[in-house]
Amino acid sequence: MKKGLKVLLFISAIFLLDFISAAISDDMHLNVQVRDSSGTIQTGTFAFGFNISTASDCNTDSVVFANATTQATDARGIVSYYLDDVSLNFTDQYYLCYYRDGTLKSASQMARVPYAFNSKFLNGYQSGAFFPFNTSVTGDFDFNGGWEAGGITIQGGKIYADTGFFYNLSKLNLAPSTSILLAAIITGLVFFLNSLANLNNSSLLHVVGLWLKFKLLIDS
Repeated sequence: MKKGLKVLLFISAIFLLDFISAAISDDMHLNVQVRDSSGTIQTGTFAFGFNISTASDCNTDSVVFANATTQATDARGIVSYYLDDVSLNFTDQYYLCYYRDGTLKSASQMARVPYAFNSKFLNGYQSGAFFPFNTSVTGDFDFNGGWEAGGITIQGGKIYADTGFFYNLSKLNLAPSTSILLAAIITGLVFFLNSLANLNNSSLLHVVGLWLKFKLLIDS
């Protein structure tokens, strides 16, 4: 391989790596062709203003982005220009307001790019199908792989998890029958453990009987 070709490939590889690692910018590219009121193409140097507004009349109170520059056209009367750092949320309807030499020339409604809000990454769903836009979704869900993988599963109105930690049982909003059952189970377990601690031969049958009653209560 010739030395010149090696150098060319090396430079090309550096350029490619730099291109891949570069962050995606928030710049907006504009092409403007200057014409007079009769439609005739004008060439020369002009003072341009490019504002983004939430109102179609481009009033100053509605401006959310402003840019001013002086640029020279090419032979076709065209100016190619980038608006830097247009970091808007794009949840409102915006208008691009184009000024030339201090005079508003046009206000263009900005439209969404076709398919941008229905891309393959959203699988065709509207934003209302996702949290936090919709807090009343329906269906079955697995979080972190589901309960069998150490996560949580919501299925048929029931919550499944491998382990649950409740730091304040008084905050649990249980049905009256469930509260009574839970209290009975806890009371029975405490009594059973106390009986085991004081176990002797004469009370063995009594403790076994308590355990059977406790077991029946749990299984019921």
